[in-house]
Amino acid sequence: MVKPTAERYQHSNIREVANTFRVVNAVQSMYDAGDIGDDELAAADRWYREYVFASLGVVENPPSDGRVRERGDIHTWMMGRGQCSARITQIRDMLGLCAHVRLEMLLERFPFNLAHTLRR
Repeated sequence: MVKPTAERYQHSNIREVANTFRVVNAVQSMYDAGDIGDDELAAADRWYREYVFASLGVVENPPSDGRVRERGDIHTWMMGRGQCSARITQIRDMLGLCAHVRLEMLLERFPFNLAHTLRR
């Protein structure tokens, strides 16, 4: 098993989950401390997934529950991406630019994936 270096341990809060080392991000730290609850955690995860889909066009599928889903075509894919972009824009308009930039910094501008670190 490859472990993080001593330098990495000094610069990050790292947790071992099922023989995998994960960096604990700010949202997970707030959740662990009880500062935010399940609803806020779910909202952060949804915002992150929609932000990544709207800006990059990438969808990270959660583990399948066994149901078959329609895949759609390029048109439904782009309509969904546009809807995600519209929701992100609406959130930015409601929060204001300064607060939205802080939200981006909290949830998206990290070198690791929020969705993997939010799961317990």
